[in-house]
Amino acid sequence: MEIIQSPTRKMNDFKTSNTVKQRLLFFSILFFLLSVNSVFAQLLLSSRATGNWDATTTWQTATLNNAAITNGVTVTFASTTAGIAAGDEVWNGITAQVGTVLSVNSGVDVTLTVPATGDVAVNAMRIRRVPVAADDVTVSGGNTVTVNATPFSCNNLTVTGTLTFGGANTLTVAGLSTVAGTVNMNNAGAIFNLQSLDFTGG
Repeated sequence: MEIIQSPTRKMNDFKTSNTVKQRLLFFSILFFLLSVNSVFAQLLLSSRATGNWDATTTWQTATLNNAAITNGVTVTFASTTAGIAAGDEVWNGITAQVGTVLSVNSGVDVTLTVPATGDVAVNAMRIRRVPVAADDVTVSGGNTVTVNATPFSCNNLTVTGTLTFGGANTLTVAGLSTVAGTVNMNNAGAIFNLQSLDFTGG
């Protein structure tokens, strides 16, 4: 016996199918966004000295969360800090580099390329790296940071020192730019892409 579905039944089945597909798409997008956020979560980087934007020696974080790191022993240590990435330099405060990050289980632990070359007390670790697009960046008072290549980007930017463009280079700030210092754009072709600007002095 052949069963013929009514047009109403077929339409209801079609609506149900579409609803399921829409929900699957929604959760897929949500999962993707959460994954991206965990991988590219921001660090707060400040200039520690005068230097070029693309130099790790120019930038460092404040002290971050970490379990004790032991010289010659520790390869993997616990850290709840999100935003650390492979290639980042791990420092014992401002004294010495003790390792380079090999891999990260974000918000859980960090693995170094080799056993640590120095001790780091609990919650005394600092990270040095060139800012990435998700990072918040501060050019500190007394420091001059030169945008010496192109392109560079960051999330939010605060300038209390001096930011200068060393040529026809580009810096893009996705969030808020707060300028209480000086920005020098004397080079032809220099591009400062801003989303929002708070100019308070300089």
